[in-house]
Formats: sequence, structure tokens, C-alpha cells
Amino acid sequence: MSTPRAIEIAQLRQAIPLSDEELAAVLKVPASAVADWTTGRVPARMRELSRLRTLSASYRDQELLARSGLPTCDWITQRSATGSLDTTSAYRELASHVRSCDVCRARKAFLRINSVRGRRQRWADRMIDVFGRTDAQIGVAVWVVLVIEACARGMLLDPVVLPLLIAPIAVAGYLFRPR
Repeated sequence: MSTPRAIEIAQLRQAIPLSDEELAAVLKVPASAVADWTTGRVPARMRELSRLRTLSASYRDQELLARSGLPTCDWITQRSATGSLDTTSAYRELASHVRSCDVCRARKAFLRINSVRGRRQRWADRMIDVFGRTDAQIGVAVWVVLVIEACARGMLLDPVVLPLLIAPIAVAGYLFRPR
């Protein structure tokens, strides 16, 4: 059975060069769950789907960087090899390093221009500029981005996504009703 979510998962899996067992270990789910999601026998929960999207985007970004000709950062390579980027303090150290390292900043700028996530982030920033910077205006911009993302993924009628998209309309209708 090929549901829109199963098709999306199959597409995401193409970008992730891991076996079902390796991916299951990364996601901390049973190995059979990955195969079930891909075939559509069992729908993936939104949490796993979100993690698959992030992992797939990370692998696509790594491919882009490999083809870019930009140098790799020795500091990141060393810490990745030793597995020392798995704690909160290591993450803070990583964030600090990325801000101060010319190689990391160049790679980040390259991804901001060339990756799908970078283009979406730039688009979201432009939407916030268009709608304004107050909390309500940013909320409208985020809602517009969510609607467009849901449409692009064929998830507009998803039972989890649809209420999230309709709720702001209902709240706005209630708040701005004639009295």
C-alpha cells in the first residue's frame, strides 16, 4: 500500500545511505519498523518522520559539501571520529567553534545558499520580513510556511497536520468575531 507518507519515507530513504538495521539503531526503533514504514504497512509517527527528514537533509547537505570543493574542518572531523559531540556541553562547544572557524563559517554560508533547508530558511526569513516582526505577525508567517510545506509534502489532509493548520483560523475567527 503506497500512502503519501510511505512514498515520502521511501524518497527520504534513498538519500540515507544506511541499511534498515543501521537506520533503526540511529532512530532507536525496531529494524522491522523501518521496512514497515517504507512499504506503508505501518505509518511512521510524526516524530520518526521528522527525524528521517532531518537525517535525509543532513546526508544531502554532506553530499553538497563534498562536491563543493570546500575544505573540511579538522576540529569537527577529529571530534566526530571520537564520538565526542554527543553531549550538551559538546554541542555548546561545537556551536562556539562554528562561530569562530573560517572553514565552518564558509561551509555554513555555502549550505545557506545551496541546500534545500537553507533556501527554506531564507524563504521563511523573507516571509517574516513581509508579515512583520510582532509575535502575531511572525505567527502568521510561520503558519503560511507550514501550510506551504504541508501542501508540498502532500500532507494537507493528514489527520495530524490538518488540525494544526485549521486551529489558527478558528482562533482568529473567534478573536476577531463581530460583537
